[in-house]
This record gives sequence, C-alpha cells and structure tokens, in this order.
Amino acid sequence: MRPNDIDASRMQILIVNSKGKRTREIPLPKSTHKILKKYWETHKNPNFIFPSSQKSKALASVSTRPMNPDVAQRCFKSVIKSLGITRKITIHTLRHCYATHLLDAGVNIRKVQMYLGHSDIKTTCMYLHLTSKGQASAVTIINNLFGGGSDE
Repeated sequence: MRPNDIDASRMQILIVNSKGKRTREIPLPKSTHKILKKYWETHKNPNFIFPSSQKSKALASVSTRPMNPDVAQRCFKSVIKSLGITRKITIHTLRHCYATHLLDAGVNIRKVQMYLGHSDIKTTCMYLHLTSKGQASAVTIINNLFGGGSDE
C-alpha cells in the first residue's frame, strides 16, 4: 500500500493489482485511517505505508521496497499466540470475517463482491452460509412490506 492509495477526503483505499490483478476501492473507516496515519508518521516513507525496514527501523524511511508479506504473517501469528488463541487463524481469516460482518450488517452483496474484488458473485455468495442474521431480518422486512406484522 502506498500513501497515494489513501484518499482521506473520500475515506477510501485504492487496492491496486490485488488477487486476480484487479484494482478496486474499499471504504476506509476513520479509526483505521488514524492508525495507518500514525504508523506512517513513524517512518514517512514517500513510497510505502509498510516499507521494508531492512532489519533496521531507521532505514524504513528510505526503503525502496515494501514490507515482505512473510513479516506481516509472522507478526500476525505472534499476536494470535500472545492472545492464547489456539484455533488456526490466518490473515486471510480476517477477509472472511470482514465479508461476514458486512453481510450481517445488511450491506448489499454486490457491494461486498466489489469490496472483495470477486469477479463472480457466486464466490461472494459462499459467505452467506456463514451468517444467520439476514434470515431474521428478511422475515421482518417481508412482514412489514406485506402486512403480516399483526394477528387480525
């Protein structure tokens, strides 16, 4: 991720050449923006939010390479271990959680498809089986729309 990929005025992140070589925009929560900005200010590398530190944090500000994904994986595993979580959780698990929480909150599945960068809606639909909240909401909506809300 590059500093220019963050559009703070629109609160969006541009994801460039992700899986499938697709580019997309995703919403940037204010809390995440604050964290990213605070982290970037520790090094102020003009090219990367997460630069390679080349084994020295002092060199991060002038690094010409992004952080190696293995570094992020190791940090993530370390945090999971320190929390005492024994279940297998990967960074990719966070993607599944993101999609499921969006669907639980009622975000349109086409928007979720767009945020995840899926070319086929069927891929996004796999997250529907992970959520049960939508079923209760659907029944309430149907009753409200078609007058099944009260016993007459």
